[in-house]
Amino acid sequence: MRRKRIKQTQLAAALNISHGTVHKTILRGQPSVSTCERYAEALGVSLPELIKEGYYS
Repeated sequence: MRRKRIKQTQLAAALNISHGTVHKTILRGQPSVSTCERYAEALGVSLPELIKEGYYS
């Protein structure tokens, strides 16, 4: 998310979920594939790019 310069609160709003949900998902570090797909779509990147570029870091 840092590379796209988007805050967790902005991602949460784009996904219509709570900031706490986004924060916990990232903090745990093991989101499901479907969660990663949703986050990638909201960030405007592909799933491989999300993983490769480390948007969760």
